[in-house]
Amino acid sequence: VAGALSAQTFRPWASVHRAPDGLSVRLVSGASGESVELVPGDTVSAETWHVGLGSDLRSELGRWSDALTSRARTTPRPASAGWNSWYDLWDAVDEKAVRENAPLAREVLSPWLPTGTPLRIVIDDGWQKAWGDWEANEKFPSGLAGLVADLEKDGYDTGIWLAPLLVAEGSATHQAHPEWMVEGASYKHGKHGKMFVLDVTHPEAAQHLTSVIQSLVGAGLGLLKIDFLFAGALEGKRYEPVTPMQAYARALGLIRNAAGEQTLLVAVGAPGLASLPFVDGYRVGGDIALETSDVAWAFLPNQARRIASRWALCRATACDADP
Repeated sequence: VAGALSAQTFRPWASVHRAPDGLSVRLVSGASGESVELVPGDTVSAETWHVGLGSDLRSELGRWSDALTSRARTTPRPASAGWNSWYDLWDAVDEKAVRENAPLAREVLSPWLPTGTPLRIVIDDGWQKAWGDWEANEKFPSGLAGLVADLEKDGYDTGIWLAPLLVAEGSATHQAHPEWMVEGASYKHGKHGKMFVLDVTHPEAAQHLTSVIQSLVGAGLGLLKIDFLFAGALEGKRYEPVTPMQAYARALGLIRNAAGEQTLLVAVGAPGLASLPFVDGYRVGGDIALETSDVAWAFLPNQARRIASRWALCRATACDADP
């Protein structure tokens, strides 16, 4: 078993080849488009690797996992159960639906849960004005703070979804601050079109991201489901000459610092190794239901394979498969 222990500077990758005299293993840090500006006397540290030889694959993977740096190990948090708006309402969620589904979640789930298990209501995509404009839209007349206060009064924990590193073309944030975007980097969303990547190495963009997270936590939300995080590791020209993985680590550090120690962070669509030091949970697989197809049982074998292939990561953090 050979595995990197971090991905803070370069993208680490490994390949295995069968040679006439056995197996050949190649371990690489970088060599996938990253570049680092150096002057004479500078040094660059690549990623650290774990290499184990043994006949028991499960044991060797366990040793690699045990060597990973993970917030979930140093600051373990109990799992919670609850309702997430996405799997019924998609992005059509509104305040009325959240209020109506909360008691239904309690009615359905409570008989199955140990006494005292917190119930969490998570508001998913559709609450915001636009991707990149992370403020409640007109479908939430009480605002996030008002809605969260009422839910907490009724005994619920709360959470919210956002894609903190993507900014929609035409959003107020993009129109006002195009200089905050990573030059040459974009993502085409299947429904919402072209998205730009927030450049967290730009001081003003970093402060903007900090303010967004602090505002959500200030509204009382105890869990942030941070999605599409891979965007932060896309190649492009940034305000500071850092590698994509250095920029990604900075973004996750900003989010964690702004969220505080008590807020749960669940990383979705994220590079695993680079996320583990900052988050409490990790979305381990892809979607098994899409708005156009509803639940698709044919997705389940792929989900099982993904969970199995990332089994060692799930020893290091709380893994979240798509419900």
